[in-house]
Amino acid sequence: MILYELKQLVARFDSQYTEISKVKNKYNEHTTRTDYIDPLFELLGWDMINKKNKPLTARDVIPEFNASENDRPDYRFAINGNLKFFVEAKKVSVKILENPNPAFQTRSYGWSQKALVSVLTNFEYLLIYDTTINPSPTDNANVGLLKSYHYTEYVSKWNEICELLSYENVRNGSIEENFEHLLDQASAKPIDEHFLELINKWRLDIACDMYNEDVTLDEAYINESVQQFINQMIFLRICEDKNLPIYRNLKDSLDSDSEEDAKEEIIKILQEADIKYNSGIFEDMEVLELISEETLNNIISSLYYPISPYAFSVLETSILGDIYELFLTEKIEIDDGNISLVKKEKELNRDVITTPLEIVKVMVDKALKSYCENKSLAQLLELKIADISCGSGIILIEAFDYLVNKVYEWSLENAPENLVVTSNDEQKLKVEIKSQILTNCIFGIDIDDYAVEVTKFSLLLKLVNDEDVHSLNNKLGVLPKLDGNIKTGNSLVDTEMLPAGVSIEKKYDIMPFNWKFNNDVTNFDVIIGNPPYVTTEDMKNSLLKEEIDIYKKNYRSAYKQFDKYFIFLERAIEKVKNHGTIVYIIPNKFTKIEAGQKLREVITENDLLKEYTDFGSLQLFRGSSKRSKNLTTYSSIVQLVKNNQSFFKYERVRDKQEWVNGYYENSKENSFVISADDIDKKRWILPANKNEQNLLDKLHVNSKPLEDLAYTFNGIQTSAEKPPVYWFSNEEIIKDTETHYTIKKEKIHPNEVFQIEKAIVKPYYKPTKKNERNLGSYDVVHTNKFIIFPYDEDGQIYPRDIMKNQFPGTWEYLVANYEMLVPKQVDPSKKRDVRHANSETWYHYGRIQALTKFINNPKLIVGVLSSKPFYYLDTQDMLIASGGTAGYCAITMKENSEYHLEFLQAVLTHPLMEWYISMTASEFDNNFYAKGTALLKKLPIIKVNFNDPDEVSQYNDVVSMSGEIYSINKRFNTNRLTRKEKTLLSAEKEEKINKIQSIITKLYDLEGWESLIK
Repeated sequence: MILYELKQLVARFDSQYTEISKVKNKYNEHTTRTDYIDPLFELLGWDMINKKNKPLTARDVIPEFNASENDRPDYRFAINGNLKFFVEAKKVSVKILENPNPAFQTRSYGWSQKALVSVLTNFEYLLIYDTTINPSPTDNANVGLLKSYHYTEYVSKWNEICELLSYENVRNGSIEENFEHLLDQASAKPIDEHFLELINKWRLDIACDMYNEDVTLDEAYINESVQQFINQMIFLRICEDKNLPIYRNLKDSLDSDSEEDAKEEIIKILQEADIKYNSGIFEDMEVLELISEETLNNIISSLYYPISPYAFSVLETSILGDIYELFLTEKIEIDDGNISLVKKEKELNRDVITTPLEIVKVMVDKALKSYCENKSLAQLLELKIADISCGSGIILIEAFDYLVNKVYEWSLENAPENLVVTSNDEQKLKVEIKSQILTNCIFGIDIDDYAVEVTKFSLLLKLVNDEDVHSLNNKLGVLPKLDGNIKTGNSLVDTEMLPAGVSIEKKYDIMPFNWKFNNDVTNFDVIIGNPPYVTTEDMKNSLLKEEIDIYKKNYRSAYKQFDKYFIFLERAIEKVKNHGTIVYIIPNKFTKIEAGQKLREVITENDLLKEYTDFGSLQLFRGSSKRSKNLTTYSSIVQLVKNNQSFFKYERVRDKQEWVNGYYENSKENSFVISADDIDKKRWILPANKNEQNLLDKLHVNSKPLEDLAYTFNGIQTSAEKPPVYWFSNEEIIKDTETHYTIKKEKIHPNEVFQIEKAIVKPYYKPTKKNERNLGSYDVVHTNKFIIFPYDEDGQIYPRDIMKNQFPGTWEYLVANYEMLVPKQVDPSKKRDVRHANSETWYHYGRIQALTKFINNPKLIVGVLSSKPFYYLDTQDMLIASGGTAGYCAITMKENSEYHLEFLQAVLTHPLMEWYISMTASEFDNNFYAKGTALLKKLPIIKVNFNDPDEVSQYNDVVSMSGEIYSINKRFNTNRLTRKEKTLLSAEKEEKINKIQSIITKLYDLEGWESLIK
């Protein structure tokens, strides 16, 4: 049916083409749209005239009918309010493949809104442009052109067009799937980076002018003044393109005859804007007295065509927020007359990660939906919503927008007098009502005063976003002052938390906050946020000790190696009202790690958890720099309600776009309800459905934790790895005798050889080559490395005299490496940290725990972050490399245990255990799970009934077949085998592994378990 209608549409166009394509023909753009472009996109499944009756902000397509030539794009195509692409329409007579201006216009719209692509069409052609590349007016129409379809190809290439642009495919992520790779191009520079470069140049130019005019100006004043002036310029430029009333265009002021006249004209513009908008944005105009004519000209010119690629008419406050997030990490510094931009001290150890807008929208909806349903205007205006680490204000902007839409919907039904008609013949809320919502309901705090100013600025821009000359005509004092709503301070530290006698300088650095806002607001109905993620180590490097001590004293969640987001969540719990709601996006590891125990207690003891959404290893965030684009953040959204939650909803997200769509369209279908009693301070084990819950329950019925049967311990840490001093590989052995290895370490002693006694050496497992990695439990494992082990059987370091007398060759080698091995505890100028070392024992390993576990003790070597189960049975006393998630740990049986390591290896290698680990471990990219010692201790190991002959027989079969597998591996390791022999031995080995897995499944009584997790 659709193809038939498409053929009819194309045939009709073809029959009229000769006439309607004439330049002088009166067939205009509007007619082209209604006759051909609208029907084309309707055939692609888009709701062009809002048949579904969605509110304006949630419509699939928002057309622009009354825009001027260079005003706004003709159509905005979105899913759940999130922009996917623009369409720019032209009349048929416009030669869009030849004329570069329409292409520039189209690309500018998309680039200014950070869309991946945008579409240009006159129906004769349908052109898809790459909008990740910043547009230039000098570009020809082919620059960035990804796809070009002539109307005669529409029918034959309909499937391809649908794959790219149909509603259903766009909804399911086709835009991202087909075009996200464009972001990785060398030529792609998003608007936030491009605009940041521009305004950073302004910052330096203005600061230099100000300082040259008056060297007594200090850094703080210059920073504040420059930021305010930039805000003024951006606000006015946006006013122009959005058709908001201003006294005069900035560019026109440059046409004055002299510099003084130009400045006078701009001062008039600012003064008129101050009267019109009256928000504090335009109060300070001193920069104009200090700025040079050249700088002023360059700034204003760079905001206009042909220099500017920015489409200010579509530049949303969320994009400005991204730009300002980056802006806020740096400040102007004056050092001996030299002016530069430097990173702020508190930003040195972190990269700004901006929250994706579609995620923010979902968070805001989660937080506010129940508060806004069936509420009157008066009830809505009573809501108090806060972000206590607001940054550039993106979350508060969306919360404000959400409330505006709810009040608008209520007013349509109940109070049409609250509405006015726009120039587009749409109804919208009066600006006075929106101003009321903003001042009554929206509150924010940030420790950075510049961030506070940006948030206020962004909220005010959002307030007038859909206004124009028509709606603001004859209105003065349009914008409210937000000083009582958005405040500067450290929301984690109250004045009374400060220690007695703290200096004013330290107070200034800590910035304690007194909780009192406009209208005496001190607590909130809703707190939403993306708090800073700052590790304990980074806090130690960037904060005063007194501030960290305050955290430890006043926050229960400040436990062990806590992260700053722990205490932000705890603070939000304190500051939200009874029955109030908190929605935070935070790393998901707090549910698993030991340091998160106290935070979990705060949540579970008070029955606060209402919803928990885990994104696993999905990467939601964009980094702020080339370096941070490779950083990973494993995220979750936690929703807490102060109202004794007996149950909570849990959802594990595996596809972001599918989840966003599902949230809006059928959110209840995709979550699993869990009893609050099922979680506590321990690791949260969260099933995705009832089947998984039943499987977890059954796993625990007849099992005991691994820690009851075995010891777990970490690998060694020499703290001398760059370059490695203690270990050497086969390639570095130039001679091998019965008693010695002769080694040559090219990287540290290229012209020397050393005699290392074999009696002080142990085999060392540290995979460094490709064929040594990604092995499974029953694979053939080679170790081609050895390590100097200067310890006796009791784990005590050999004293100096024994080293000299019994191991003289090794002692000579260690002494030759003294400069690399001597710890800072002996020589403060060094970096190696070995707290248990002294001047006599400077050759200690960096960490000496569990050394005796490596001596005369069979063990399982465990890959902490392996792609498949790796529990290798080692009987050679190999030492293993530690190193967090990149290293190894080990398991050894407890004394008098009835279990064999071979049986434990079989249980741990079983796919069922991998599934269990996926439920309990921290997840990394590509479905890797961290199997550290804390997690291993809690794994449920089968209780074998050694009084049951059948179970004993099965147990013995596992141990016996494991031994047979090891024998096969020895044949692989020591004999030269034909291909036929290798094939037969591999098949026999695989058969035994499968039989072992079948026995383990039977012992757990979980036959058919795989079907429960599909």
